[in-house]
Amino acid sequence: MRGIGRRSGGAVMSAAVAAVAAMVAGAALTGCSSGGSGSGHGKSSGHAKDKDVEFSGTYVPGTDGKGLDKVTPGARPTSPSSGRLVGAAGSPCRLPVTFALAAQWKAKAVKPVDADDPLAELSTQGETRLACEIDAKPAGHIGFLRVWTAPATAGGGDARKVLKGWLAAPVVGDVRKPTYRDITVGGKAGLPAVEVVYESYSKLLDETKQEHAVALKTSRGITVLHLGGLDGEEHEGMLPAYELAKNTMAS
Repeated sequence: MRGIGRRSGGAVMSAAVAAVAAMVAGAALTGCSSGGSGSGHGKSSGHAKDKDVEFSGTYVPGTDGKGLDKVTPGARPTSPSSGRLVGAAGSPCRLPVTFALAAQWKAKAVKPVDADDPLAELSTQGETRLACEIDAKPAGHIGFLRVWTAPATAGGGDARKVLKGWLAAPVVGDVRKPTYRDITVGGKAGLPAVEVVYESYSKLLDETKQEHAVALKTSRGITVLHLGGLDGEEHEGMLPAYELAKNTMAS
């Protein structure tokens, strides 16, 4: 736990408590997960087309000019050594989009939760439902990439409205300084999307950390990809995997 190891005194205890809480919450959600095909909203027509799950290319920066070398220092993936796509037929999660899975990260589909289930509020934000969790622990980080999906008609078909509704959900907590921008994801594919960068405040740790989310609409639905993390250091360490997913997205 690199984000915990450099803390001292009471901060160590607080961070340790937060780590346990984060892992318990993750376990609660992934307890609803399945290793099968999973589902988004309704029938399979809402998912990406069946395609080969192998990813044969290398990392291609998005057309917004922000490559991984400008995101965070240190090691970063330039191609997914697993050679797999998330979202395609045969992958753990069937989604409206596909993207490259970073090395050692593990994806699991999240089953739909009934409205009266105690976990319902954790798996629904705004008009979106949690469809896939990608765990960073096998890669040495504490956090998840989470994929939320909604029908193409959500937000009147506007991905920005869906993203704002997602961020405004009570379960998100104390959000500060949200900044939205229109970007292009998918490298050469050139898919229009909207990204928000914001700070979330933790009362437990009495600190803020940066988080990222990106939303885009395709004919198969609206997708929100979110990166959180235990703390700011963990978030920064996981940014390359987020950038890899964002810049390899395809419909």
